[in-house]
Amino acid sequence: MTCKEYGKAKIYLVNQDLFPETSPDELNDLDDQIKERKDTYDGLATKVKSLQASLKEANGGMTNTELEAEIAQIKKDIK
Repeated sequence: MTCKEYGKAKIYLVNQDLFPETSPDELNDLDDQIKERKDTYDGLATKVKSLQASLKEANGGMTNTELEAEIAQIKKDIK
């Protein structure tokens, strides 16, 4: 590990020569995995937004007490 100082800041770097080289095939496989996971993430993020919108809509409605009061008022108006 090496350390480079820039004023008060210190940046530690790992010597990349200590690691084996990665073949182009392995890099392509990793790129494919990244793309798959990004697509999965995007799908899940869309689903979360949809569920949050549904939750917001459900919470925006009337409560049971308010509904009961509304029903009672409507029955009273009908009579």
